[in-house]
Amino acid sequence: MYDDAPYARTRLIGTVVLSKKTPVLVDKITPDLKAVVVPVLQKKAKPFVVDCHELNVLDFTLGFVNVGVSAKFLSRVPLRRDWRQGLRPANVHSSQGVAHVEDIAKALLHRYPSFTQAVAQVKTHKVNTVAWCQDFALNVRGNLIWRYDVVGNINFTTMQVELLPKFKYLTTSLKEVTDGRCEVL
Repeated sequence: MYDDAPYARTRLIGTVVLSKKTPVLVDKITPDLKAVVVPVLQKKAKPFVVDCHELNVLDFTLGFVNVGVSAKFLSRVPLRRDWRQGLRPANVHSSQGVAHVEDIAKALLHRYPSFTQAVAQVKTHKVNTVAWCQDFALNVRGNLIWRYDVVGNINFTTMQVELLPKFKYLTTSLKEVTDGRCEVL
């Protein structure tokens, strides 16, 4: 993929990529095509060296990420002037403010509570909004959110979800990610 260090520098420096399923920030590229990277989510992380060809710049499925008491939806923005191959705040759109490097790294890991845990968190007001998968989130008002849109409501007592008419096509997807824990109307 990379034949020379100057080319690799233009594509990778300052971006978040994956190194063996760990989100890392590319700090430098050496003349022998080694990348000096820093793990993004580890406190006091020390840089380490990895071969540029071992960096994963392709498997970037973004979506919801839980940050503090809310969930943000992240998506990659296609930019003509952006030739870099990794992710960075300038080429990732967030549904709530700026997408920080840490948010991007968390989104790449796809770690979520179960649907049941997510419902419990919003029912007890521990969070305002919580995602239980990369495509769906819910908030304390019982709104079901898919990507950037409110697509329905959930009744926390009966565990019934009512999708808005124009979003009925999401029924199968919603049933798959709730593990049969709710009834979709």
